[in-house]
Amino acid sequence: MLRFTTIFVLTLLAANGAFGHGGYVDLVPNGSVNSCNTCHLNFSFGQDFGDGDEQWTAALAAMDSDGDGYSNGVELLDPDGTWSVGDPDPGDPADVTNPDDPDDFPDDTGVDPASFGKTKSVFR
Repeated sequence: MLRFTTIFVLTLLAANGAFGHGGYVDLVPNGSVNSCNTCHLNFSFGQDFGDGDEQWTAALAAMDSDGDGYSNGVELLDPDGTWSVGDPDPGDPADVTNPDDPDDFPDDTGVDPASFGKTKSVFR
């Protein structure tokens, strides 16, 4: 009986971890792009989100949770933090980067990646 109880409890804990707080992705702009990894990749953004009462605010948008030099708002395409729950997600989802990943940040070169190779080859 103890073995069954242990397995049952571990299964419940695993299921809780697997489902996490999936509804939270709807509480930040473009949260569904990176899904749970928006908060749970390194948990820096998740910690800041939790510290802010799990609300998207101008203050959270202005923070740089992952330390990559880009604010959370820039990475989630709401730099001023004006998006509200129920609003359509701002911008193009392809431009969203993860505010919890220091290695994922906006391409601010101004160069279209698809044409960069062609442009570069002109100067060789």
